[in-house]
Amino acid sequence: MEKWIRMVPSFFVAGIVLLFVTLPVNAQTISGTVTDAETGNPIPGANIDIPEVETGAATDAQGEYE
Repeated sequence: MEKWIRMVPSFFVAGIVLLFVTLPVNAQTISGTVTDAETGNPIPGANIDIPEVETGAATDAQGEYE
């Protein structure tokens, strides 16, 4: 039991460190509108892929994404 109690602070500290390491990655947002270059009309259902940060999105009915 005493050994388990000594391990609890280590797991707690590791959890806090992990939380602060992952927060900045999840806090970033990219948003915009995809439009046709010729007509300027929004393009619904377009896929946006950003491989450098391993994320992506799809546009809504108004061509907007976040």
